[in-house]
Amino acid sequence: DALSPIPIAGWSAESPVTIAGRSAVLLLLAPIVGRACERAASSRRLLEQLLEATTDAIYVKDLDGRYLLVNSATAQLIGRPGREILGRDNSELLPDVAVKVAAHDSEVLDSQTPSSYEIAGRFGPSRYVLSVTKSPFRDAAGTAIGSLGIARDITEQRRLQEDSTRFFDLCGDMLCTVDFDGRLHRVNGEWEKHLGWRADELHGSSIFDYVPAEDHAAMADAARAARVAGAPGGRLTNRWRAKDGSLHWVDWSLRTIDEQRTVYASGRDVTQQWLAACALAASERRYRALVDGLPGTAVFLVDGDLRLELAAGQPLHEGATAPARLVGEHVGALLPEPEGRQLAEACAAALDGAERSFDVVCAEHGYALWLRTSPLRGEAGQVGAMLIAQDVSARVARRRETEEAQERFRRAFEDAPIGMAVCDLTGHVVEVNQALCTITGYAAPRLTGKTFASIMHPDDVPADCDVMRAMIDGERESSVEEQRYLRPDGSIVWVARSMTLVRDADGEPLHFLDQIQDVTERRRFESKLRHLADHDPLTGLLNRRSFETALDRHAADVARYGPRGALLVLDLDHFKYVNDALGHHAGDALILSVAAILQDRLRGSDTLARLGGDEFAVLLPHADGAGAERVAAALVRAIREEAAVVAGDRPRRVTTSIGIAPFGRADLSGEALLIEADLAMYEAKEAGRDGYAVVSADGERPERVRGRVSWLDRVRAALDDDRFVLYAQPIRDLRTGEIAQHELLLRMLGDDGELIAPGAFLPLAERLGLAPEIDRWVTARAIDLLASDPGGHVGLEVNLFGPSLNDTALLHVIEAQIARAKVDPRRLTFEITETTAVANIPLARRFAERLTRLGCRFALDDFGSGFGSFYYLKHLPFDFLKIDGEFVAGCMDNRTDQLVIEAVVRIARGLGKETVAEFVSDGDVERFVREQGVDHAQGFHVGRPVPVAELGLGVGPGPGAGPDAGVAPGRATAAPRGAVSLRAGDVRPTRLRRGH
Repeated sequence: DALSPIPIAGWSAESPVTIAGRSAVLLLLAPIVGRACERAASSRRLLEQLLEATTDAIYVKDLDGRYLLVNSATAQLIGRPGREILGRDNSELLPDVAVKVAAHDSEVLDSQTPSSYEIAGRFGPSRYVLSVTKSPFRDAAGTAIGSLGIARDITEQRRLQEDSTRFFDLCGDMLCTVDFDGRLHRVNGEWEKHLGWRADELHGSSIFDYVPAEDHAAMADAARAARVAGAPGGRLTNRWRAKDGSLHWVDWSLRTIDEQRTVYASGRDVTQQWLAACALAASERRYRALVDGLPGTAVFLVDGDLRLELAAGQPLHEGATAPARLVGEHVGALLPEPEGRQLAEACAAALDGAERSFDVVCAEHGYALWLRTSPLRGEAGQVGAMLIAQDVSARVARRRETEEAQERFRRAFEDAPIGMAVCDLTGHVVEVNQALCTITGYAAPRLTGKTFASIMHPDDVPADCDVMRAMIDGERESSVEEQRYLRPDGSIVWVARSMTLVRDADGEPLHFLDQIQDVTERRRFESKLRHLADHDPLTGLLNRRSFETALDRHAADVARYGPRGALLVLDLDHFKYVNDALGHHAGDALILSVAAILQDRLRGSDTLARLGGDEFAVLLPHADGAGAERVAAALVRAIREEAAVVAGDRPRRVTTSIGIAPFGRADLSGEALLIEADLAMYEAKEAGRDGYAVVSADGERPERVRGRVSWLDRVRAALDDDRFVLYAQPIRDLRTGEIAQHELLLRMLGDDGELIAPGAFLPLAERLGLAPEIDRWVTARAIDLLASDPGGHVGLEVNLFGPSLNDTALLHVIEAQIARAKVDPRRLTFEITETTAVANIPLARRFAERLTRLGCRFALDDFGSGFGSFYYLKHLPFDFLKIDGEFVAGCMDNRTDQLVIEAVVRIARGLGKETVAEFVSDGDVERFVREQGVDHAQGFHVGRPVPVAELGLGVGPGPGAGPDAGVAPGRATAAPRGAVSLRAGDVRPTRLRRGH
C-alpha cells in the first residue's frame, strides 16, 4: 500500500513501465495480464514490449487521480521520469490542465462508461493537443478502483488542419471538396461573396441542386474524368445558381485527392467575361444580319463621282437588281426620276459632310424605301459616302392602316351614345366626346386638360387614384366603378365608368380610355328598392328587420358602456275588429294616423318602427325607467285622444297597450329585450288595455301572460322530445301532369296526442326566438326523408325565414346533412317568402349561390305580394317563382290578377326560370294558369296536405294524425302556411328560460 516503487517479477526497477503500490500490482495483473502468473516470464516481457512499443501514452490512475502505472510515452509526454510521476496527481505534474482532466476523470467514474475528448495545454516543456480516451479501471470483482487512460499527441495534425483552413479562407477562388456522390463537404468564404451561399447551407448538399438541369450531364462527365485512375484532374466551365436566383458562369479546376475518393475543386467566377463574349458574338451576328440577312436592305459605298463603288445586301424589292450587280453605276440609277435625282443630291451632300434620312414612296412600282446618306471617313480623311437603303413598304402600309383605324376610332369616339374620354397617364383629359359633355354638363374645352378628380365627388377620389396606380403598375388591366360627378349647377350625377389602360406593342402604357354611362336613374331606383327593403311600405317607418338591427346595435353599446335606454312595444287594441268590420282601407288609414301621432310625440334621437300589422316599437336610447314610463303614458294618451276610425256616422276612439322593457342588464340581447317588451305589452292588455306595463324586476307575471310564456316550454319540449310531425302538400307539373314535388308543412303534437296547427305556436315561437331550432329539426327530417326514398323520385320544398339566409352556420348544417345522407341535392328546394325582410342582401346572395353550387334549388315564394319583389329578383339567384295565392285564388273574375300572373310568367321565361301557382282551388283555375304558361300548380284542387308516411317515405306523421288535421280552408297553409322555416342561429335558450 505504500506509494514506493515495487519491483514486479520479471520487471527490473529500471523497467520503463513503472508501477506503484502492492495492491495496484495485484489489481493490474488481474485485468491486464490475466492468468500471467501461470505463464512463463516471457509472457510478461511480451506485455512490457507491447506497452513500450506503442507511441500512445498509456497510464492508470487511482480514484484520487494519482498515477499508479505509466509507460515511456506517458513519461515523455509529461516530461518527467516514471518514478517521479508515480504517486502524484496532475495538480503537481500538469497544473495547466489539472482541473479539466480531473473533471473528465470524475465524469468517467460517475458514468462508469468509456469517454473520449481533446485537450490542449502545457505538458512538460512543450504545448500539446491530446486526444484522450478513458475508461473505468476495475478489480477482479468488477469494482471501479481507478481509471485507465490512452492519450495520443495530435498537435501536428491540428497545426496542419489550421494551416489548411487558413489557406481555404484566404484563397481568392471558391474552394470545395466533393465526394464521388456529388456531396459538398468543405467550402470557403468565397462562395458567400460570389454566390451568396453560406458554408453551413452548402455542407452535405448535392452540387446538382445548384446547377441548371441542362448542365447536369457535363458535370457528371467532368466528375467521372476527374476520378479516372492516374488522371491528374480536369477543367469545366458551367452555370451555378446563386442564392438570389441569378445564374453565374464559374470556371472550375478539378483534381482527385484522398486515394481517389474526393475531388478537390477550385472555381473562379467568370460571369462578366462570359457576358462580354456573348455580347461581342451577338454584336457580330447583328452586323452580319444587317448586311446580308435582312430582306430588302442594302448598303452601298459611293465614290466622289457619285458612282457605286461597293454594294452588299439584298434586293430592295421584288424584281429589283441585286446590289452586287450595280457596282459602277451612277447612284441616281437606283431610282426612277425624280427620286433618282433627289438621291444623287443627298449623296453629294454626304460627300460634303452632311447626313440625311428620308422616305421615297414609289406608288407606280408599289414599294417604299427608307434612305440614309452619311459621310464615310478613313484614317486619311473623307473617302466617300455611305448609302443605306431599306424597303419599308410593309411599314408604310401599316402606317396607312393605322391612320385608317384611327379615323374609324375617331368617328366611333365622336358618335358614341355613351360618354368617352382619353386621359394621359397622370389622369388629365386629352379628348372627350359630346355624350360625355352632356352627362357631366361641361363643354369639351372645360374638361380638356382637367382630371376627372376635379369634377368627382371628394369621397370617390382616393379610390379612383388607387385604381389608376394599380393599372399602371400592371396589377389590373381594366376597371369598372360607379362614381359621383358634380355638375356645374352643383347637382350630382352617378356614372358607371369603365376604364382601360391602352399599351403600345412593347407593353408600355400609353393612355387611359374611359367609357362613361349615366346611371343616376338606376341608382335612384335601386335606392328606392333598398328603402322599401328597410322600411314599412305603408307608413314609411323602419320595418322589423331594420329595427332589430338598430336594437342589436344599441344592445352592443349597452354591453360595452353600461345599461341605458328602454324599449317600447305598442299594439292597438281591438284592431282586428277595425279590419273585419270596416275593411282593410280603414285599417290602413288608422295605421297611418297612429304612425303620424307617434312621430309627432317622439324625439329625433328615438327610433320608431312598425313591426307588422298593428304593432309598433320605439327605442328610447337615452331614457331611464321613469322617463320611459312618461313617454309611454304620453303615447297612450295621444292615441286615445287623437286616433279614431269612422264607424257609421260617428268616429270611434282607438286605444293602445304598451309594454316597456328597460335595458336593466348589460348582458341582455336586443332579441331577448324585444321578447320582454312584447310580454309586458300582453300584461297591459290583460290589465284592461289603454295603458302600459313595465317588465317586472322579479320576473313575476299574471297567469294569462304566464300561459303565453308556457308556449315557450311546450315548443321547447316538442323539440327535446321529438313531438313535431311533418305533412306534405303535392305540387303538380302542368306540362306532364305528374306529381314529383311536395312542400313540407309542420304540426305539433299536444300533451294528449292531438295535432296543433302551426298558427297556434309558430308565430309565437318565431317571435320568441325558437324558430331557428325548429328549422334545424325540420332540415334534418327533410334530408332523412329524401334518403329514405329508394327510387329517388320525390322532391321536397322547405321554407326559409329571411334572416336564415344571413346565417352561415345554417349553411354548414345543410352541407353536412346532405353529405352525410348522400342524397341528390337537386331534390331539395329552399323557399323564401317574398315579403320576408332579408337582413343583408349581399350575404343572402352568397348564401343562395352556395346552395346553388351545392346543387340545391331555390324558390321565391309569394312573389308579387310586396314592394321588394324585383329587388330580390335582381339580387338573389333562384330556380322557381311561386306566384302569391292572392292573385291566383280570384284570377277567374279579376283582370288585375290575370295581368299579374301573365307578367310574372313573362319575367320567369325571360330569365329561364319556372313558375308555380299557389291556391289552385278548382279545375278552371288550373286550366287558366296552364294556358298562361305556368309550369306547376299547388292547392287543394291538386291535393291536400297528407302525412309524409303516405308518400312511402321512412318518417311517419306521429300519433293522431289525419289527412286534414290542422288544415283549414283558404290560406290555412300559407298564413303562416304551416311551412317550415329552416334557420340556424344563436337562439340563446338559457337566457329565454331564465327570463321567462
